[in-house]
Amino acid sequence: MRNEKLIFEEKRFPSIKVFESHFEIRAIDYWEYRKFNYLEIKNIKHYNPNNNWYMKLYILSSLVAQIFSDTDS
Repeated sequence: MRNEKLIFEEKRFPSIKVFESHFEIRAIDYWEYRKFNYLEIKNIKHYNPNNNWYMKLYILSSLVAQIFSDTDS
């Protein structure tokens, strides 16, 4: 069994396990971890599909979306 150096787990965020030579990420909507070796990484880009202009327009214009939207964003 591997010893994790760091484990980051927070509700509504991906789970991240950090090891000496690699790290593993489990997405919010996926059940298994994906492994990434440090030597193979060229860049990291975060993309949030809910953070775009048409979702903001929908939330502003829809009463149902305003009622059920997350208020901390």
